[in-house]
Amino acid sequence: MKRIISMILVCIVVFSVSAPMFAQNEYVEKLESKGLIKKFDNGTYGLDKTITRGEVVEVAIKMLGLQYEIPQESKEIYLDIPKDSYLEDYINIATQKDLVSGYSNGKFEPNKEITYAEFVTIMVRVLKGQVNENKWPDNYIEKAIEMKLIDGIEDLYKPIIREEAYAILYQVIDRLRTKVVMVTDMGGINDQSFNESAWEGFNRARDKFDIDISYFEPANGLYFEPSFETVNSNTDLIFGIGFMLIESILEQAQLNKEYKYVAVDVSTEEIPENLTCILFKYEEASFLAGYIAGKMTKTNKIGFVGGFVGELIDGFRYGYEAGALYANQDVEIVSQYTETFSDANKGKELANKMYKDNVDIIFHAAGGAGDGVIESAKENNKYVIGVDRDQSHLAPNHVLTSAVKNIENAVESVIKDYMEGNFKGGQEVYYGIKENGVGLAQSTNKLVPKEILEEIEKVKEEISNKKIIVPKNYDEFLKFKNSI
Repeated sequence: MKRIISMILVCIVVFSVSAPMFAQNEYVEKLESKGLIKKFDNGTYGLDKTITRGEVVEVAIKMLGLQYEIPQESKEIYLDIPKDSYLEDYINIATQKDLVSGYSNGKFEPNKEITYAEFVTIMVRVLKGQVNENKWPDNYIEKAIEMKLIDGIEDLYKPIIREEAYAILYQVIDRLRTKVVMVTDMGGINDQSFNESAWEGFNRARDKFDIDISYFEPANGLYFEPSFETVNSNTDLIFGIGFMLIESILEQAQLNKEYKYVAVDVSTEEIPENLTCILFKYEEASFLAGYIAGKMTKTNKIGFVGGFVGELIDGFRYGYEAGALYANQDVEIVSQYTETFSDANKGKELANKMYKDNVDIIFHAAGGAGDGVIESAKENNKYVIGVDRDQSHLAPNHVLTSAVKNIENAVESVIKDYMEGNFKGGQEVYYGIKENGVGLAQSTNKLVPKEILEEIEKVKEEISNKKIIVPKNYDEFLKFKNSI
């Protein structure tokens, strides 16, 4: 029995020692995976060894992504750095970025052990912490405690060992991660539509670029300003989803030049340099929907139900009509409007009349009113084409396809551009078939024959190559119609 108890005690002791080591290895390995640290020749990280000034400056420059920057000519470069030393550029850049300063006699001494005070100062400067103008190093120590990088330091001028330095570095690299947040519209994150699709794009981007993502759902109906004011702090890239947020996001972009903003599926006349407007070539997806309708109609009579007459719905209507005529020049197209985006009964009423007048396929671009069109298709045993997202679940045997906006692809693309330094501020960025920003729902293959799907692929290629220029208004439609 004593032997068993002894073995248990040994296991407990071993576990208590090993558990911190696992946690320690986790952050050390993370730093190594980012190329910030490396093992010694003996295969260890030398966690009980001190770290030098030169090493810390190299890590700081790499954390900030400045290692490829060409340093400006500077007379302030320390005199003890050999011209052929790889550290010369790192230290020169660090000096110009004010990460290091104050070393006397023109010497930096890169091989000298760095003290707690020096190390903490560089880390605070890396994070752009604003310090009070009181005596160094107390001002930086106070800021580091305020930023929760450290709890306190007993001896400020003692060399810091790697284990403690790496623990702080791990916190700093985590805080340097790009932070991307989106403000949803009224539907919230689980709307099964725009917000949810955008969030999917966020998650894809996080997996590719190791960014920090979050979302904020407005609590006060149509008042979005407080939402943006909440997320502005300590955020790099801020998305607003849908047309309802344009006034708020525009105001915030004008007030906060230091942040970058993205308006999804909406634009404005004057776009600030720190705002990108994502727009979709929905007429191209509508063209594909029209092509399917033109090919699959049995009566040679198809319909379109729009929400309101105007530029927005014109793109859906005339893209659809052009696609139908491209597939079948004998097809007749009946188009009507609900004058509402919310009254499903109105949509159903118009659809019922069309189906009774020998229309056998209807494409709707009428928001919630379109739900009535889908209900009518079910009751009349006809076909309908959904919009914006895959609506086949509403009537699996009657929704031929849906003309969708791939918001997740567009959002991921914008984040990618930002991460690669190609943020397209001050302009509209359009996503069409070529950019995989619009298309047809994945469920299309359930009701549409294979041969038509193969034709659709050729049509998509012709649109991408601009052999087909899809019309988005009446004048362009007439020109297209006369060309076929």
